[in-house]
Amino acid sequence: MRARSVSRSHVLPSCSGIALLAVLGGCAASTGRAAPRTAAGATAPQTFRLDNGTLDRLDVYVVEETREWFLGRVEPGTVARLLVPPNARLDGRATVRLAVLANAPRTGRPSRAAGAVLTVGQPLSRLLAQEWLFAQGQLLGVAGRRPR
Repeated sequence: MRARSVSRSHVLPSCSGIALLAVLGGCAASTGRAAPRTAAGATAPQTFRLDNGTLDRLDVYVVEETREWFLGRVEPGTVARLLVPPNARLDGRATVRLAVLANAPRTGRPSRAAGAVLTVGQPLSRLLAQEWLFAQGQLLGVAGRRPR
């Protein structure tokens, strides 16, 4: 029985195709900036994932009973991870709401602004455990993410 010879032209495309898929797969899996590393014993950063399914620019805030913090701006059609400011000092049990303002100037009191879309007050850990979608003037939480 004779062994079949394999030409290099058939082997190289397969290897380069696998390498290309690995590179593209790595790019597709990335959702943006990596979360900063924390020292041993430090708490992980608290981030919200928000998908802007509109043509509007969104300003996103986290609202507590007595204070409100700007999280960031989400451009039309993009997904962003918004970091809760470390100076907010909110623990997972704190009752908070997300507030979204579409195409509005930044404000110190977003919960009272005309056109603000707010979530129901929930423990921070529950809000963080959801992925958020803003579409058709509504803010929708989709369960499935583990709390950070």
